[in-house]
Amino acid sequence: MPSLERFDSQPLRSLGPKDLTALPRFSRSESVFVIVNNMRAWTAVTTPPGFFNGIILQALNPKAYAVNTTLFTGFAFLPSSLPMETLIKFVIMNAIWVPIHFAWLYVGMTLHKLNLAPHVQRRVNIAMALSMLCVVGLALAAPK
Repeated sequence: MPSLERFDSQPLRSLGPKDLTALPRFSRSESVFVIVNNMRAWTAVTTPPGFFNGIILQALNPKAYAVNTTLFTGFAFLPSSLPMETLIKFVIMNAIWVPIHFAWLYVGMTLHKLNLAPHVQRRVNIAMALSMLCVVGLALAAPK
């Protein structure tokens, strides 16, 4: 298990502009997409997204791009055969993502069946947003 000692020796306030150069750079269209979707995340939705919108959202998911980019370009374990390595990584990716998607679908259906009051649903949404921000904070605090 990794040590949390590094968090004590490198507080977040010690990060400077040079540390931000390791962050991904977004194009103007990607930045607009992220801003618009974050604005939409805090507005009331009157209809469920539906199948087509779910497919579009998954195709435009920046977190999936970050994970897949890291998986495919972060390390090479079979440099003698790039096609075989890519195939193995694709199988690994799907062995992880397919069950996660079904689990996420099950959790969403279960929450929907609970018929939560609007203020409770809002609390769930805020908790999910805060957990995502915690993950981003951990990623920013990780050693380079």
